[in-house]
Order: sequence, then structure tokens, then C-alpha cells
Amino acid sequence: MGLSISLRTLPMKQPTKQTSNLGFRSGLERKVATHLESNKIPIRYEEDVLLYTIPKQDKSYCPDFKLPDDSYLEVKGWLKLSDRQKMIHVKRSNPDIKIRFVFSNPENKIYAGSKTTYGNWADYNGFEWSWSNNIPDHWLHPISVNEKGECIDTTKQDREGTSPP
Repeated sequence: MGLSISLRTLPMKQPTKQTSNLGFRSGLERKVATHLESNKIPIRYEEDVLLYTIPKQDKSYCPDFKLPDDSYLEVKGWLKLSDRQKMIHVKRSNPDIKIRFVFSNPENKIYAGSKTTYGNWADYNGFEWSWSNNIPDHWLHPISVNEKGECIDTTKQDREGTSPP
């Protein structure tokens, strides 16, 4: 697994013997430049940019709850930046899978000082959401349509079709 590297040349900075005028980012860079200069090496500081590609990273995610219609509930009290980023990647990678959020408080801001709430973030990114104390019944008991166009409750059929242990 190698990195893809290509070289792009930028306009060259003029070499100079006054290393203090080159705008080094650290004292160590300045020290190395002084060493190069004392060895009669032209100082060519940050004149090129190397482009690289980070290889694709495969990640995994385990949703909190799977519902009878094969959709998922992700339960969040705290929606960290890393979780928001992950869920956007999960949705993009699995566009046919429905993931819904259950928030302890969807009115919490995504970070201090933000105007965006958890609910706003979910809406903007195409996720359905609910309060933890008010999960919609149709999420838990989805209705399906049979070949005749009749509405049927698939979860009720599954419950009635199994006998208790």
C-alpha cells in the first residue's frame, strides 16, 4: 500500500545568505538552514508542494437497534463531531438503509455557541429523528402493503405467528 505522490513546482524563492529573512516556521528549520548555508548548499526553502492521496479506509459501524422493517435506531444523548461525521459517511455508503436518530434532547446545540441543534443537523443531513420519550409508533410497527394494495401490519403478523416459549 503506497502513497501516490506527484510533484508540482511553485515559483522558487530566491536563495539568500540571510536565513532569518526566509520566514522559517521553527527555530530548528532556521538552524538547519544555517548549517546548509555554512556548507555552501543553496537554501531552497518550501519551494515545492508534494501532493499525496490517503488510501481509502474501510470502517465499520454497529447501529444501536434494528427494527422489524430492517431500519435502525441510533440513540444519542451527546452527538459529538466524530459521530456526526461518521453518520454522514455511513449514510453515503449505505443509501438504501434507513437510520433514524433518537435523541435525549434534540434541542441541544451541536457545540457551544452554535445555532444548530441536533434535530436541525439530522434534518439537514436527511435523517429522521425523535425525542427519546416520544418514538413514533409507526417506526416500531411499520405498515406494509400486500399484492392487493391492502395495508398490513407485518410486525403484528410476526407476533401472532409465534407461540410463546
